[in-house]
Amino acid sequence: MLHTNATKVINVAPPGAAVKSASLTCNSVDRHGFDYANFKVVIGTTDTPFTALKLQESDDNATWTDVPGLDYSIAPAVLPTASDGTHVFGLDVDLRGRKRYLRPLITLGTGTAGAYVTVVADLSRAEQAPKDAPSRGLTATLYA
Repeated sequence: MLHTNATKVINVAPPGAAVKSASLTCNSVDRHGFDYANFKVVIGTTDTPFTALKLQESDDNATWTDVPGLDYSIAPAVLPTASDGTHVFGLDVDLRGRKRYLRPLITLGTGTAGAYVTVVADLSRAEQAPKDAPSRGLTATLYA
C-alpha cells in the first residue's frame, strides 16, 4: 500500500468571502476509519485578528466539546493576528480514543476588509486504504 493513498482530504471551509466580526462556517469531519488528522487553517489576505481558533469533537455531530491542547487562545499558543496573512496554522490530533466527529471553531474579530480563510483536513492512518480518487476526497488525481 502506498502511504499517500491511505489518506483522505476534506474541504472543511472552502474559499469564500472575507470574514470579519463573525465565525467561519466549518463543516464537520467524520473521522471513522482513520487514526490521525491534520487540519490546515490557511489565511489569505487579512487585516483582522482571530478571537478563536480551536478544534472540537462530538459523538453525535451535534453536541461539541473542545479537544484538550488544540486551542490557540491558550498559552503558550498564540492566536493569528491581523498581520498573519499568507500563514498556515495546523491542528494535529491522534484520533485513537477521540470522538467520531471533528470541526474547527474559528472566529474573526473586527477589521476593515476581513480575513480570507480556508480549512482543509487530512485524515491518515486508515484502517483500509481508500481505493480511488473520490474515496480519498478528491475530484480527480494524476499519478506520475
